[in-house]
Amino acid sequence: MFTIAIALKKSLVLSALLALFCTEALAASIPPPVSRATAGSSERENGLSPTARDIAEQLGIIPLLLKVEQYGAMAELDTKGEIDRLKLKQTLSMKVAVATLQVRDATARIERELAYINRLSGVLEDRRDKAIKLNSIENVVASGGISEIGNSRSFAANQVTNNVLQLVAGGATIGLGSWALKQQSGGAHRLPAKPNMLAEVFNIQTDADSKYPDFVWTYLNRAPVGGTKTRLQAMLERWQQFKVIPRNINTPEGRRRVAVLTNTIPNGKANIEVFADRSDMLVDLRSEIFQIDRDLLDLMTCLQEAYQ
Repeated sequence: MFTIAIALKKSLVLSALLALFCTEALAASIPPPVSRATAGSSERENGLSPTARDIAEQLGIIPLLLKVEQYGAMAELDTKGEIDRLKLKQTLSMKVAVATLQVRDATARIERELAYINRLSGVLEDRRDKAIKLNSIENVVASGGISEIGNSRSFAANQVTNNVLQLVAGGATIGLGSWALKQQSGGAHRLPAKPNMLAEVFNIQTDADSKYPDFVWTYLNRAPVGGTKTRLQAMLERWQQFKVIPRNINTPEGRRRVAVLTNTIPNGKANIEVFADRSDMLVDLRSEIFQIDRDLLDLMTCLQEAYQ
C-alpha cells in the first residue's frame, strides 16, 4: 500500500512538471501583444501613414513637413525659429483648408447639376403620368363604351353591326395601348449644348463651370494607396460593367452616347432614362470626391500626433 502511494505521488509530480513545461512552451510560441502605435510605426514615414503621405504628395507639402520636423528635432528654438515654425504650421493648415474648399467647390457644382436634372426629370414624369391617366380614361370610354354598345346589339338578328363595333373597339384598344406605351417615356426635353461635370471625365472640352479644381482632378487621376488603377479608370469600368456607357466609347454609337450624357450634343434631347443615368454617374463622382475628406482627415490626424 505504501509502495502504491509513493508511485502515485511520483506520477502526480511528473504530470505537474509536464503540464508546466507544455504551458511554458505554448506561451513562448504566442507573440506578445503589440500596441496600435507600435504596429503602425513600421508603415509610417515622417510620422505619416501611407494614405496621409499620398495626399501630402498631392498637396505638395512634403518639403514643408520635413522643415517642421527639423524644427521639432531641435532642443531649443530662438524667437525667430519659433516664429518660422509657426509660419510653417500656418501654411500647412492653409493648404489643407484650400484643398477642402476645392472639394466643396466640385461637389457644390455637382449638387447644382443634380438639382437641375431632378427638376427636369420631375417635369417629364408629371407629363408622363398625366398622359397615362388621360389614356386610361380614353381607353375606358372608347374601347369599353364601344364594346358595350356592340354587346347590346348582339341581341338583334343582324350581327353585322355588332361585329363592326367589336372590331372598332379592338382597334381602339390597340391604338390607345400603343400610344400609352409611347407616353411611358415621358417624352424628351431639348437642352442647349453645355458641358456638364461629366464632360472632363471623358476628355471633352469644358468651360469654367464644369472644370474640376486642380487638386480634385489630380486626386481622381491618381491610384489609391495599394491600387493599380486610377479612381477615374475604376469608375469608368464600373459604368461599363453596369452598361451605363458602351465598352468602346470610340465608336459612333459610343461617342453619341457620351455626348448625350455630357450634354455636348448640339440641339440634343434627353428623356427620363438619360436624366437617371446622368444622375447616377454624378452621384458616383460626388461620392468619390468626398473620399478626399477622409484622406485629409488622416493627414491632419497624423500631423496632430507628430508635430503638435
